[in-house]
Amino acid sequence: MLDKIIKIIKSIDRTKKWYTSKTLWINVIALAAMLIQSYYGFIIGAEEQAAIIVVANLILRAVTGEGLRL
Repeated sequence: MLDKIIKIIKSIDRTKKWYTSKTLWINVIALAAMLIQSYYGFIIGAEEQAAIIVVANLILRAVTGEGLRL
């Protein structure tokens, strides 16, 4: 009985599709913001941009419990 339970637990897929990743979309938005900012002339310094991205990724990493699959 215990072997069956362990087998079921191991078979559960603990991953999600790549397009449901909040971390991925935050980084895509950050990239788009960096590209757009030069067009509009509102420039945020590289250090500030890096800090914002790092903090956002740390927060998302803290609340993420699943891996990705393609």
